[in-house]
Amino acid sequence: MTGRLLSPVIALASGCGLLVQVGAMAQNLAPPPVNTAPPGTGGVMLTPGDAEAAIQSQYDSAEKQGTQAGWLLFVQRYPDHRLAQEARRRAVLAPKAQ
Repeated sequence: MTGRLLSPVIALASGCGLLVQVGAMAQNLAPPPVNTAPPGTGGVMLTPGDAEAAIQSQYDSAEKQGTQAGWLLFVQRYPDHRLAQEARRRAVLAPKAQ
């Protein structure tokens, strides 16, 4: 032998199962990762995040800012959300940004 791995076909023909296995491992025949996109699809779509948590985060941000503009922005983005009525009330009471 010259130190090279035999191809799986040659090893199979010689009756040596171990060389077939080593040859297959050398070729790295592992399946692709699960999160790869099929060809031509443009990418992998991530799982959606928690929408309620994102809205609550925006509300908390408006509360931290404490300005009329911050509250009105929240109301503009989420006019039908359960927190919108409270944001409207706070917008009336909040100082205008300077």
